[in-house]
Order: sequence, then structure tokens, then C-alpha cells
Amino acid sequence: MIEEQGTVIRVDRGRALVRTERTAACGACGARGACSGLGGGREAEVWADDPVGVEQGERVVLAVPAGTVIRASFLAYLLPVAALITGAVTGSRLAAAAGVDPDLAAAGLGLAAMALALLAARWLGGGAGGGPRITRKA
Repeated sequence: MIEEQGTVIRVDRGRALVRTERTAACGACGARGACSGLGGGREAEVWADDPVGVEQGERVVLAVPAGTVIRASFLAYLLPVAALITGAVTGSRLAAAAGVDPDLAAAGLGLAAMALALLAARWLGGGAGGGPRITRKA
């Protein structure tokens, strides 16, 4: 479980927008490679479930399962790239049989496959239960 402190920016129906600042503790975390790949800035804003009942301006502690960070990295980066490559290879191979320019078919099918993968990643990433959660007030 990864824990980080932050400040509540906005509260909306059982969820809170929290601004966190990456700290030195991030360097000792086992998921630091996946996390730093999601954004290189020092500050981040994230929506978190709020079972505690916080108010704007309060300092809170967030907890995120390490598996969630790894899953998000896979969905955001690996899945679309794999779909792009698979679509391009498939388009190139099917082009010869269809009598179409192989480069055009590879680009078209590759981009279409990547777009579908991005939509799938958005849909799969919207699942409940693994996102950030406010555990307590700091």
C-alpha cells in the first residue's frame, strides 16, 4: 500500500480532489518506476474516495494499492502500443490479399487498433475498488 499526504482542493459526493507533492519517500517505494512514469512533476492532483468526510483545505493521508499503479501503467502505455503494433502487422499482411497499399493498410489498421485499445483502457480503468482512498486526516 502506498501512502501519501495531500491537501483537499474540492469535495464532491463522497469523493475529494487532493493535491499531493511527491516526497523523498517516493524514492524508497517499490512502485516508484511505474509512478514516476505517470508524470514527472512534483505535484499531482487525484480524485480519491472519501469515507472520512473531509472538507476543502484539510490535510489528509491517501492510500493507493501498489497493484493499482502497475495496472494503470499497463493500461495507459503497454496496451495501446501492443495494439498499434499488432494492428500494423495485421494490416500489412492483409493488404497483399486485398490488393491495397501495405503501408496505408498498416497505418490505418494500426491506428484503429490503438484507438480501440485506448477506449478499452479507459473503460477497464474506470473500475471501482482499487483507486486512491482517503484513510485519515493528517
